[in-house]
Amino acid sequence: MNPEAEKTLPERRILLALEDGRELSALEAALKLASLLDASLDTLFVEDADLFQVAGLPFATEIGFGSAVGRRMEAARLERELQNRAQEIQRLLERRTRGGTLRWTFTVTRGTLPEAVLTITPAADLIIVARRGLAPRESRRQPAAPLAVYYDGSEASMRALEAAISLAEGHPLLLLVAPIPGELAETVLPELERKGVRATIVPLEEASAESLAVTVRLYRAGMLVMGDAPFGDAALGQLLERSGVPILLAR
Repeated sequence: MNPEAEKTLPERRILLALEDGRELSALEAALKLASLLDASLDTLFVEDADLFQVAGLPFATEIGFGSAVGRRMEAARLERELQNRAQEIQRLLERRTRGGTLRWTFTVTRGTLPEAVLTITPAADLIIVARRGLAPRESRRQPAAPLAVYYDGSEASMRALEAAISLAEGHPLLLLVAPIPGELAETVLPELERKGVRATIVPLEEASAESLAVTVRLYRAGMLVMGDAPFGDAALGQLLERSGVPILLAR
């Protein structure tokens, strides 16, 4: 390719949207994909507006995870804690990218995670979303937790499969298949075999966010990869809540 022509190609962008600085699997996936695709990484830390509303209630109480002791939930302390987590993420990004060429940004906003993903950053090619409390403990103890890929025959789901293959590296793939014709055996499976990727085909009872979330939990996947909003924008929050894992959207 002509170097001058290559310079005119639009830069690929990956968005990583987080609510909790302690969720590292999503950050690792974003850094790996950014390196593989020579993409820039935009990291968005979302301060949950709903938490601040709860903290403003006179009876709001939080329970310490380690101590199980209740204490008054205060907006000022919540804000300090979120600021500290945001700073931890930024320092981690600085350490992980030091000496490299990865282009990245870090932004803090307040709102809801689905709203931030769907409205604030429309130009990203890949979006990785990790909600507070995601990645169940059993998945964290199993480095080879499978990557679940939703495939419905669309171009977006094929891009999702390609992203999952790039991330696999020893992680088995769960190919969660919507009711589609025999295209799977003709195109997808030979491509997986050619790339040496292990995949388990899991037919879904129906093509719905609920069925997808239940299956992801049943197979204890470590991440869900799918095309951009296959069930509509409103389903993203439902999938985040019910699947219990970070979600990667391929646009």
